[in-house]
Amino acid sequence: MRHLVELHGGKIRVASAGENRGAVFTVNLPTADSRTPDFGVEPEPVKTSKIMETHSTTPSLKVLLVEDDQDSQEMLKVMFEQNGIEVRLADSAGEALEIIEKFQPHVLISDIGLPNENGYELIAKIRRLSPAQGGLTPAIALTGYVSPQDRDRAFQVGYQKHLSKPVDIDELLELVKELAEN
Repeated sequence: MRHLVELHGGKIRVASAGENRGAVFTVNLPTADSRTPDFGVEPEPVKTSKIMETHSTTPSLKVLLVEDDQDSQEMLKVMFEQNGIEVRLADSAGEALEIIEKFQPHVLISDIGLPNENGYELIAKIRRLSPAQGGLTPAIALTGYVSPQDRDRAFQVGYQKHLSKPVDIDELLELVKELAEN
């Protein structure tokens, strides 16, 4: 996870009060709007997300995260849990379909580039499920596929939102809360 955080310009710290006392992991990531190209001008200090330092007051939110990259999966899991959001992880579309009916998430977040079946195929299958099985679960495509055609396709097959990687953590959390409320 450290490598992924550093690749995104972030920092990770760990602190512990001693053996068998637990540990606190703090991840600071820059927000997307703070990144500036290098034109030989001294950049402004990187703004870090305040979300990692606070805890949400909505512990009843549930998210199903479908992501095959283990580092991304772990980073997002920690971020959700630190914000009081229960999260289940799936490495593939097939695993997500097994989880969704039993877990009943408020929001599905899925990568598009998944092994075997992609995120487009996953959401198409979910949309064919009954409401009781999770067929109406609001969904966010979280992906590196960011062309206008990719975005349009995501909306056509059933995603409500489309976010590009690397993700702005604040934006992702706001979208999860917004979709869960609707």
